Amino acid sequence: MTITTSMSRTRPLIGIAIAIAGISLMSWGFVAGIDAALDASRSGPGFFVGVFFAGAALVITTAVLAVIGLSRGEHRGLWIGSLALSALPAVAILVLVVQARR
Repeated sequence: MTITTSMSRTRPLIGIAIAIAGISLMSWGFVAGIDAALDASRSGPGFFVGVFFAGAALVITTAVLAVIGLSRGEHRGLWIGSLALSALPAVAILVLVVQARR
């Protein structure tokens, strides 16, 4: 039994995977970067800042791919899910800012 997936369905799934990888890199780069910045025995947070921005680039790439996929009309549900995942870091930052002002 072989399972085939059309290429048009594979693209949004790849976008979702890229978004998850980007969010993971951003989270790890943020937390480890703060730890490295506060630890005086290390060389500093430079590497982790790079990791954070690499994750941010992946998340932005996912958002662009999702907009292109939605404009083409392919698998709208999967592309909307991909776009929602790429918006999660921005939503998390907004939640942190609102909580900090209380």
